[in-house]
Amino acid sequence: LPQTSVTDWDTRDPESTVPLGQFAAHVASLHADGDIGFSKEYEAIQAIANHHEFTTEYSQHPENKLKNRYLNILSYDHSRVRLLPMPGQSRWSDYINANYIDGFQRANAYIGTQGPLPCTFDAFWRMIWEQGVAIIVMITNLVERGRRKCDMYWP
Repeated sequence: LPQTSVTDWDTRDPESTVPLGQFAAHVASLHADGDIGFSKEYEAIQAIANHHEFTTEYSQHPENKLKNRYLNILSYDHSRVRLLPMPGQSRWSDYINANYIDGFQRANAYIGTQGPLPCTFDAFWRMIWEQGVAIIVMITNLVERGRRKCDMYWP
């Protein structure tokens, strides 16, 4: 896997860490007021990403746009998961809206991806197979607040 880390674990800001004993209370505070805390954290992450000027050109290519569930949540070019090329398909067939995520002192420990669309189910399962993923954790409901957030991609 490519090294994609933009984090230096030895110099991370102690103010941004949440001690394990306070984690449950921290998550509860994020849930307060209609989950506004999660929205604020997402905006802060976006601000950091914009500061680093990460590109998303591959996500925005015309052949890939329809593979993104949301127009504003795109995979970063520097850390995107690349699928193996498919014989007879365009070079854009290696795209899935997914990025490697560093773990604690381990680069590319996880893969973050959107809930797959019906048109990306095959690519999603290809990624699972190619990357040797053993555990899938879904952190969204199929429908939230009356809006479809994910399609049922499992049998």
